Order: sequence, then C-alpha cells, then structure tokens
Amino acid sequence: MVGLFAYVAAFRAGAAGTVVAVEPDPWLAGLLRRSQRDLPATQATVTVVEAAISDRVGVASFGIAARGRAASHLSDLHGSTQAGGIREVIDVATITLDRLLDAHRPPLIVKIDVEGAELLCLQGADRLLATWRPHLLCEVGQASRREVGELLRARSYVITDASKPPGERIPLAEPPWSMLAVPS
Repeated sequence: MVGLFAYVAAFRAGAAGTVVAVEPDPWLAGLLRRSQRDLPATQATVTVVEAAISDRVGVASFGIAARGRAASHLSDLHGSTQAGGIREVIDVATITLDRLLDAHRPPLIVKIDVEGAELLCLQGADRLLATWRPHLLCEVGQASRREVGELLRARSYVITDASKPPGERIPLAEPPWSMLAVPS
C-alpha cells in the first residue's frame, strides 16, 4: 500500500477524523486516491493534495527518483542518495502548510518526509506553528538540521529523537534524522 502512514493515521483517527496526505508525484497521488477508495467506513477519510510542500505557493521543478519514487524531491535540493539519480523532471504545484489551513482543519500531528525540503516546509508554517502547535514527526536531513533546530526552538518546540522509546526521549539541541518536536 502506498501511503502507509496516511492510512495508519486514518485507522487511528476513526470515522470522525480527517487525514490530509500531500504528494507531489502524480503517479503516487493516484495510488493514494485508489487506496482511499478501499478504506472501510470506520476509518477517517484521506484527502490527497497533489502538491509539494514548500515555503511558498507556486510551481517548482520536481525530480522523479530513478530508483524509488519515495525518494523523489524538489529539483533545487540535493535529495537523498536513495534516489539513485533522476528519471525525469516535472513541474509541480507548491503549497505551504499555512495555506492548507485555509481548506482543512488544523492538524494535531504533522508527519513530514520531504526529502531535503524540511526547512522550506517549516518556513511556510508560521501560523500553524504559532497558533495550532501540532506535534511534528519529521525526517531531517543533515544539511538542514541546524536551521530546523533553530526555527523550532524559536517557536518553543522541544526536539527529541522519535526512534527512542517515550521514556528515553530527552530534549536535544539539534534534530536527529527521526525527529519528534512537541510544543513546550
């Protein structure tokens, strides 16, 4: 199943909940929509937004990974070695997390896996982080760790390692690869 985290969230949220899955790759977005049709009525509806999360609303070049489409990334960024190169470049719409608030309920949890665009994603989330203060589960690449940490600390978030059991999580100065950030 494509969208494993989105559909686990739909199960956890139940029929009264909502899940918004953002996917810029049209092929993967189509698979997410197809999976939505197979969900039982006891699970939350998953709304698929076909766009890339960034720091501004617009259009950007998006590289489709040669090896695994989950490693596709905005072309202006390096992405990960998991991409195995780029098979094609397409134009995609970009949207901010704040702009999503105009059309969807504020989230309690935001899962971010944007292949190197973590800082751009969070820079487009001022209103979300200041007003709604969701928990953030994010893969943070080495290149943006310092800036992501500074941005979240400035907004009074506590950064921990999501890969550790809850009782072993301690506040960290710099985000680890698998970051959990919670409002203080």
